Amino acid sequence: MAFMAKLDEPHITRDMYEQVRAEIDWDHNPPVGCLLHMASFDEAGAHTVDIWDTEDDLKDYLEDRFMPALHKLGVAAVNPTWSELHVCVAAPEIQQYVLDAPPLRSRPQHFQDGVGRHV
Repeated sequence: MAFMAKLDEPHITRDMYEQVRAEIDWDHNPPVGCLLHMASFDEAGAHTVDIWDTEDDLKDYLEDRFMPALHKLGVAAVNPTWSELHVCVAAPEIQQYVLDAPPLRSRPQHFQDGVGRHV
């Protein structure tokens, strides 16, 4: 089952986010199981929402890549939250916001004709 992870951190700036993203090498080596990642910034700090294929994929990413990158860069620890995904709907126009990067790695058996299927 898919999970939605959220992070709202007032101490994370756009520059810090980009440093962490580069350290993780997200654009060339995206994390296994991450189906969607979105980030925004405002006066309240950084806000991210991810959709993960499984809770184990999310936990593995946090433990093996994300938290070590924060530590290496001297960024204070963060406290993401997550819960089982109920629904995710996206219009075709979302494609205009997708970065030119390798596709996120997932388990292709969960998808048929580009549409997610619960297995």
